[in-house]
Amino acid sequence: MKKKILITGGSGFIGFNLLNKLKKYNFQIYILSSKSSRRLKLIKNINYIICDIRDKKKLKKLFSNRFEIIINLAGNIDHSNNIETLKTHYNGCKNLIDLVDKKKIE
Repeated sequence: MKKKILITGGSGFIGFNLLNKLKKYNFQIYILSSKSSRRLKLIKNINYIICDIRDKKKLKKLFSNRFEIIINLAGNIDHSNNIETLKTHYNGCKNLIDLVDKKKIE
């Protein structure tokens, strides 16, 4: 059975390049991004999910799937807006951790 990998921020530079490397292995890959990306949709055999990691309610629905590996590359590139950067980098990461911890308990 293929292991499920979730890559947040998969439409970014690092996420996109990591995705291309991981395609060579036997993984079921899920890419989570806050916005649509044409170049990702052209890649076959990946599951593309649009969801903002800051939205805990939507993220919780996503975690009805079990992921063996989660790679968090989500981030705000424009650091001139400190509040948005904090929401994405801290709150988004905290949302992921809270949901992963909850899955361990269930």
